[in-house]
Amino acid sequence: MIRENTLQRNSINNYLKKNTSHPTINDIYQAVSKDISSISLTAVDNTLSLMKQEGLIRELIITNENFKRYDANVLPHAHLICKECSKIIDADLPPQAVIPEKQKPGLDVQIGDVYIYGLCSACKKKKKKFQPQLIIIPKPTHMHFIVTGKNTKENVIQYLEDIHRESTARNYKKILIEERLEGERLGIMDVFSIAHEASTRGKGFYNAIAYVDVNTDNKLLKFAEDVTSNRALPMTVFLTVEEAEKWLISEE
Repeated sequence: MIRENTLQRNSINNYLKKNTSHPTINDIYQAVSKDISSISLTAVDNTLSLMKQEGLIRELIITNENFKRYDANVLPHAHLICKECSKIIDADLPPQAVIPEKQKPGLDVQIGDVYIYGLCSACKKKKKKFQPQLIIIPKPTHMHFIVTGKNTKENVIQYLEDIHRESTARNYKKILIEERLEGERLGIMDVFSIAHEASTRGKGFYNAIAYVDVNTDNKLLKFAEDVTSNRALPMTVFLTVEEAEKWLISEE
């Protein structure tokens, strides 16, 4: 039995090291069972859990997928994820590249995973409509979302829905939204309808939401804050990310 377990473990480990597509447990089982016909899906699951505990692999949780993926690369890196086809690409991205020192007010940052959502080159060719890109940075006290792209009502609605899905999936009740959309600002009625919809969706889940829009009028942000606050969504707007992070850290 010991020899069989070692054989299964080595086979799974070798497959993960050679396969960089971040396979699911079913992918791994299908591949390994070709060489070890006696292996079961339960045995694969148990082996993956043990390897994860030992720090040999990473377990990934991807938004909109009800299954886990696995990665043999345990060094710090980012995951570029296509929102259309779910393709995952590894990218070197040290914490310093996304978190400037001035935005870490005395905080010892410990980042587990960085997920960057967008469209791969193949899907971009299929998509005529521009989609916003969402960068997700887990922090010890909150989740930091950075949004880039074109400023349209449709894109704002979409990224807020994406943020809510990601937050509920990971049970992050304190979040920082850093909007960096470019283009003409939205009208006050669009802001009202978006804030109203977001309040209805997030009411009762979040403990604190810090919002920073680097390209907008602060009066419009304050209007959005009033709309959400009147609907019991705990959102506060800030002029800088540094101010927002200090506030979130203090909201213990």
